[in-house]
This record gives sequence, structure tokens and C-alpha cells, in this order.
Amino acid sequence: MWKRRSMLEKSLLVLVGTLLFVVVVLGMLLNSADRRIQDARISIQDQPIDTLKSKAEQKAKLYYESCLDLNETIENLGAKPMLDLLVKIDGWNISKSNFSAAGCNLQKTLQIIQNEYCIGALFSYAVGEDDRNSSRHVIQIDQSGLTLPTCHPDRSERINSADEAILPE
Repeated sequence: MWKRRSMLEKSLLVLVGTLLFVVVVLGMLLNSADRRIQDARISIQDQPIDTLKSKAEQKAKLYYESCLDLNETIENLGAKPMLDLLVKIDGWNISKSNFSAAGCNLQKTLQIIQNEYCIGALFSYAVGEDDRNSSRHVIQIDQSGLTLPTCHPDRSERINSADEAILPE
């Protein structure tokens, strides 16, 4: 009994030691990879797009630069875009002192939010294929959630033209 227990303890110690070694080595590899990625990012950041060798680097740099606000448009506009949106959807009781709920139209507000910004305010709705009959369409209504918009005002036109280019007649 004692020998068996002693061997189990030794085996467990070897296993724990091996696992610790693996964790340390993986940590060192991850740090090394992080440093190499950081160095590559910095070198790509400093070079003009047309001097980058691969298309992947060029696309990554173009995407990175498109996310930057180089001319400080966001800072210059400040809260104006949000205030304009609030006026467009009949205001908000804390956004202006002379707010009146009598002039608000919930249906108009929901339509603007859904159709122009593709966000379901209280609920989301879409037109989809009927599960029982694929030649028919149904209106699908679902609870809204904290999601990113799934459409764009010209989305269907873009998707249809892409489908026509890919799908056979």
C-alpha cells in the first residue's frame, strides 16, 4: 500500500513538473510571438502602403488607417450627429427643456430606427422564407437585442447583384 501510494505521488510530481514546464515554454513562445507581431505592426505602420510587399499587408494597413480619425472629424463634430438624430426621432425628454410627448409618434420613430439605421428598437422584424413553403415569404418578428446592425440601406441591391454574378441562371 505504501509503495503504491509513494509511486503515485512521484508520478503526480513528475506530471505537475512537466505541466509547469509546458506552461512556462508556452508563455515564452506567446511573449515572443507577441513581440514579433508588435514589431511587424510598427514597421508596417511606418511604411507607405505602396512600399509594402504583400497584398495582405497592404489591406491590413488600409483597414487600420480607415479606422483612424486622422482629420479629427469625430472631435470636430462633437455631439452634433447624436443631437441631430434625437431631433429626427422626435427628441428625448432629457435632451431639451421644452420636450413634449404629445408631438411624438412611436411608429415613425420605430420606422426611422429600423429602416434607416437597421436597429430593432423594441423588436426586430424581417421578411424571410416560409419554413413550410419555400415559395412563400413571411414576416419574422423577434425580440430586439444588443446587436450590431445587420443591414445597410442598399444591402439588398448589393446582395442581389453579387448573387447574380455568382449563381448560375
